[in-house]
Amino acid sequence: MKQTKYLQQLKENEEIFNQSFPTASFLVFSNNRALITSASNPKNPFQTKINWRTYEDIQPYCQDIKGSSIVLGVDEECDARALFVCPVLPESADEMQAKFEGKFADMRMAIMTLPVTEAGLVGRGYTMTTWNANCNFCQTCGSPMKRTFSGCLRQCTANCEHNQYPPIFPVAITRVLDHSRQKALLVRQPRSPKGMYSCIAGFMEPGETFQDCVRREIAEEAGIVVEDIRYFQSQTWPLSFNSQSSLMLGATAVAMEGSEELDIDRGELEDAKWFTKAEVTEAYERVKKNPAIFRGNEEGVFVIPPSGALAHHLLRNWIDETYIPSQL
Repeated sequence: MKQTKYLQQLKENEEIFNQSFPTASFLVFSNNRALITSASNPKNPFQTKINWRTYEDIQPYCQDIKGSSIVLGVDEECDARALFVCPVLPESADEMQAKFEGKFADMRMAIMTLPVTEAGLVGRGYTMTTWNANCNFCQTCGSPMKRTFSGCLRQCTANCEHNQYPPIFPVAITRVLDHSRQKALLVRQPRSPKGMYSCIAGFMEPGETFQDCVRREIAEEAGIVVEDIRYFQSQTWPLSFNSQSSLMLGATAVAMEGSEELDIDRGELEDAKWFTKAEVTEAYERVKKNPAIFRGNEEGVFVIPPSGALAHHLLRNWIDETYIPSQL
């Protein structure tokens, strides 16, 4: 409760916002890349963590820290410590990487190697910095927009008094099983890493319910009709087409009997197949044993998305019926 109240104050009270900087922690971005470092985890050598910096650390690399930093959250271990995201100039990147023993990683690498909570913070930081950089004109009257002190809201500088908040785009992503529940339908998009198949996903349209979106996307992309649609889990995802945050809404569904023959939309998908539980289990084990397989799978061996993706947990839940992720 204290953390939630303090976060609200950071966003709405400029005095509290300004007072928080000396003890705050900063997530640093350079050219849309987050500063991370190795987690030194012998069980998972590919795991990383955020390379948090102090106010003093980043002063030499940002001319206007208070005018550039955006409220990110509150430290879970210290409810009086504010978390900010602060962009620095690209020419500072090499010096900062050497000085702070970190790496400015692209978003996909960061999200797939960070723990769930930190991946969420990096995703929010990326969304908030890109939105503030791109939201320059009022959607109502076309006048220039300005950021509020916290960076969580932009206001029109003219008299129309329009306020604009960061948009969120809902996406339904669904694990589809055949009518016998012994096979899962997975699809492959052209931009995916070699060998990777995932669950069907698509943006919700205006006026649709969650269930409507699930039915439409599966019918459009695979040509099948589904039933028994159930909500599974949600996940924020910052890597959508417009560099803004999506809310991934995970679902499960079952193909209606007699509606399992695929009619693939080749304009959207490169391929779609029914996979057995044994095949999906083997693909899961490949990813588990070698999280870096996505960067070197030249032979295109079948793999499922890594653990940072909701699709991974939808499929793991199927092959291990006792597994339900506590949070994403």
